[in-house]
Amino acid sequence: MSSTKRKKKNPALDYYPTPHWCTTRFLEKINLRTANSFWLEPCVGNCSILDAVNNFYSTRNQTLPNWTAVEIQESFEEDIKKRLSQEKYLISDFFKVDNSFIKHPNVIITNPPFNHALEFIKKAIELEPEYVCMLLRLNFLGSQERSDYLREHMPDIYVIPNRPSFTGGKTDSIEYAWFVWSKYNDYGKNSSGKIVILETTPANIRKK
Repeated sequence: MSSTKRKKKNPALDYYPTPHWCTTRFLEKINLRTANSFWLEPCVGNCSILDAVNNFYSTRNQTLPNWTAVEIQESFEEDIKKRLSQEKYLISDFFKVDNSFIKHPNVIITNPPFNHALEFIKKAIELEPEYVCMLLRLNFLGSQERSDYLREHMPDIYVIPNRPSFTGGKTDSIEYAWFVWSKYNDYGKNSSGKIVILETTPANIRKK
């Protein structure tokens, strides 16, 4: 998702690949289980988050997650095939996928289309994973439409101090953060969310 020139995009299919460093900074601060763990990427695109996760844990000699992925756009199937076997992904609308395919993921992680982000969050929490991790604009907190839900399901927020570029050019026009809902606090019902400021990333790495 990007806030730059967003009015020119189809909000149902808006796709902006997530820079690897955004995912890396997040994984450095959160302890997510990977061994015997099933992870779901519900709008996987060209697998940028999946690749970043696998690279992060492989460089630390940790077991990689078992992935399942969903992607609505057929144009990304060749990218997905290079990473996952046929039975591990679907080219489909996440909201139409049968739960028997998704099963019981331990972690759901994605960069959802902003205009449908709340729908993705609700659907993900319904699956009752250990963690729901969504990369969102920080101003996702500021909507009257979302306020009731967020008061009842307050996430932990991992702020990315450097603005990312989702297009390979200029940085985005707004700050971003990883929003995390955990089953260990009943998805935000049992405690107010914490705010974590992630480490900064050098410009030469952000420009790759």
